[in-house]
Amino acid sequence: MNFIKAPVYFIFLQLLTIFFSNVSQASCTEEFLGNKRAYFSMAGSIPIPQEFFSSKNYLKNQSSKKSPQISSELFDKASFAVWSSSPNEETESIETNEQLETLLTHNQYKLSVNFYEETVSHDDITALKPYASHIWGFNSDQTWMTDECMSLIASSFPNLRTLEIPNNCITGNALKTLSSLFHLEYLDIANNTLSAADLSSLLDFKKTLRSLSVSSIPIGEEGIKTLFQLDLEKLNVSSCDLTDSSLSYFLKMPHLKYLDIRRNSFTPNGLSDFLKYPHKIQKVIS
Repeated sequence: MNFIKAPVYFIFLQLLTIFFSNVSQASCTEEFLGNKRAYFSMAGSIPIPQEFFSSKNYLKNQSSKKSPQISSELFDKASFAVWSSSPNEETESIETNEQLETLLTHNQYKLSVNFYEETVSHDDITALKPYASHIWGFNSDQTWMTDECMSLIASSFPNLRTLEIPNNCITGNALKTLSSLFHLEYLDIANNTLSAADLSSLLDFKKTLRSLSVSSIPIGEEGIKTLFQLDLEKLNVSSCDLTDSSLSYFLKMPHLKYLDIRRNSFTPNGLSDFLKYPHKIQKVIS
């Protein structure tokens, strides 16, 4: 009789072990979903667990194939973070190759690369090519970016959604190279050596571009005649040599919600009439 009960008892213990193991796994999953450190908004706000940033082995890559290492010099020149569809939103920084490799084993996470105030070289861009499919954001503010470097970025990172390159040295030739970025949604080209005529290249993004900054570029009314053809939700045209005649074009942009028109040459009456006119723009900064 005892001989028969022993296997039954053993099976019962195994079932209990499996049950509590599943409960433990569910608890871990709940903890994973509870730590909302950063988000990939296009995938429905997927959080990064806190453990990821404190443990090298969390979600460790089981593949024997390793990505090329990013040099310490490049880590000094640029920061890496989880891409966000809101460029001003803070996200957790990635500071080591181990964290980078771990993150990239999970396709729902995409990267944003942010260069500091140093010159961005061809070698820097080339070093990032192995991660091209994961890089959805690129920020290079005041880094002496040239047309040649811009062309290399456009050809190297075809999945870019966010591109911020203000205060650089790019010209209209660089804008033409961006036509290969079929998914671009946010573009900041403020304070570059561009003209109104150069903006015609942006019409390639009619279907995708939602946010644009051309601040501190003297585009005048001629430039606005181009920009109003884009299906934008946010537009920054501060310090763009605009006059009252440009204001009517903003009313022809049906999805425009945010508009920055500071430091232009509007008359008090022209601006007052524009602000009184019924429109769908939710916020006008003047």
